[in-house]
Amino acid sequence: QDGKEIVAPKYIYAYDFSGGIAIVARGKWTIDPKWDNAYAKGKYWRESERWGGIDRKGREVIPCVFDEIRFVFAEGVYAAHYGGWATGRWGIIDQRGEWLAAPMFEDIGVDYHDGLFTFFTQDQCSAPEDLPMGIYDIKTQRVLFEPQFYCVNFRMDGRIEVEVFDAAQGKCVWKTIDRNGDEV
Repeated sequence: QDGKEIVAPKYIYAYDFSGGIAIVARGKWTIDPKWDNAYAKGKYWRESERWGGIDRKGREVIPCVFDEIRFVFAEGVYAAHYGGWATGRWGIIDQRGEWLAAPMFEDIGVDYHDGLFTFFTQDQCSAPEDLPMGIYDIKTQRVLFEPQFYCVNFRMDGRIEVEVFDAAQGKCVWKTIDRNGDEV
């Protein structure tokens, strides 16, 4: 706040601090005609990037080794892609970059509560509009529900609101279930 530089400009992206950590990306901006298209020519592009996190003193507390880190979960819990875009997967890391859920998911949703998060068997961006999601439990390190829900809301009381297709009614309906899948 007094204008003194704390972190030297060595990142190509940096998000705001939250919980004492800022998600950052190392990489290199290049101008390369191979990236030119009808909408942009001669622009700067990033050839590669590696994501991590820094503390307020600029120390890398999450190593810059991830393909991407999504800052979408609870404080200190992040979705991270690892292993390259062609063959890598999404998992969940903590504020030190340690795996809470190994990188085994094609994509991860934004829903998270008390160790539960949603996942997909395909990339959401390239999949059909109504891609079902499953639920994974970090605490037990297992899939609670295979992909079958079209929307999920984790409630503060531990219950889970899910949207499912009801064949008898021929439409999607909402149900409230517990972690065992029993309707409440």
